[in-house]
Amino acid sequence: MDDSSWAYVGGGLGVVLGLAGSYFGVRASLKHAKSDEERRLVWRFSAAILFMIGLLMAGLLLLPPPYNWLSWIPYAFVLVVSIRYANNLQAKLRNPAES
Repeated sequence: MDDSSWAYVGGGLGVVLGLAGSYFGVRASLKHAKSDEERRLVWRFSAAILFMIGLLMAGLLLLPPPYNWLSWIPYAFVLVVSIRYANNLQAKLRNPAES
């Protein structure tokens, strides 16, 4: 196998491992959700993250190098902010008396 073939193997393996990790992560989050509202939050948040990853991939594929790597900056910022926001929402759902 030449070097370009290994790149395709690595890319394919990365996709498979990423999808498997997201499947098991969402499944575990749904299993540990304590209410229907939390389950809806998990589904909405999972869909939003999937959309964000699609935007990141579009930026990486459509923008010319080296500018395509700039797609990581808004992705990382929005990911951190949205995780904190979802964690706060989940905490409010679990403890409505504290909000």
